[in-house]
Amino acid sequence: MLLTRRQIQHKLDAFEASLPQLVKDHEERADFLCAFASEADEITENVSAADDVWAGEQLDQMLREQGFPPGEEIPCDG
Repeated sequence: MLLTRRQIQHKLDAFEASLPQLVKDHEERADFLCAFASEADEITENVSAADDVWAGEQLDQMLREQGFPPGEEIPCDG
């Protein structure tokens, strides 16, 4: 079942609030990006195509605010 935009926003808000701890827990750039990507995938796995684009824009903004340019290759295993 697809999430509503309100449900997605709730997940995005919670994720954004957790970012300072995620940064502390993953001091290496690549480790942070992998952890971020994993969390982001969980948020966007059950959304419509239009909401995926919208959520992606929100996630990109979160990355920018943490000092990471969106679109950077994420060197994760898996």
